[in-house]
Amino acid sequence: MRRVGILVVSDRASAGQYEDLVGPLVRNIVTRNPGWEIASQAIIPDEHDSIRDQLITWVDDDKLDL
Repeated sequence: MRRVGILVVSDRASAGQYEDLVGPLVRNIVTRNPGWEIASQAIIPDEHDSIRDQLITWVDDDKLDL
């Protein structure tokens, strides 16, 4: 089983100003793949440190595969 995360990077969506349409689309694509589990999903601002920190957390702490 591959444990994956869906990371949407959007200033407006993370602030609640815009409905995220990409995350649900990616979720639909990923769930069609047998052996893949969506272990986490996040919407964060388009800031280098936020993106880096989220990816590090998913890999180091949550043990996601990709």
